[in-house]
Amino acid sequence: MIWPEAVSSRVKTGQDRELVHSYPYRSACPSTVWAKLVADATSDMLLAGYTNYFFWTMIPDFAGIIRKKVQSGCRVRFLLGDPTGETTRRREEVEGAALTVSTRIRMSLEQLDRLAPLDGLEVRTSAPEDAANHVGLSVFLFDSDALVTPPPRSRDRP
Repeated sequence: MIWPEAVSSRVKTGQDRELVHSYPYRSACPSTVWAKLVADATSDMLLAGYTNYFFWTMIPDFAGIIRKKVQSGCRVRFLLGDPTGETTRRREEVEGAALTVSTRIRMSLEQLDRLAPLDGLEVRTSAPEDAANHVGLSVFLFDSDALVTPPPRSRDRP
């Protein structure tokens, strides 16, 4: 844990604690935690990662799970980056990865398009003025549980 004294002095601990676990980055959170959060959500899911690509590769039949969630009344919202946006292009330069940010976003959008139309499923991309914040800060809500990623260090920002 980063800064354990700061956390323990500011966050409730004990049986009704507010902070359950801390991970240094999103991919450090075990896939079993992600799968359980998705499986247990019944009323609301907000997946506001910049690409959300990892869900499709990490959770078997993720599309089928989303379909069933929505059909049973769960509101499911996705917020993705704009695959053609300037922030995405700059992030690709920083990452220099073969599987580009825009490709990962497009793959998520393609999977979501296959689910449409599905009443209760919302898909949006971040506005250009918000994209610089969104690329580094992801929020994932599952009913009353949340996973939040910290923004990258300033040298990593696009």
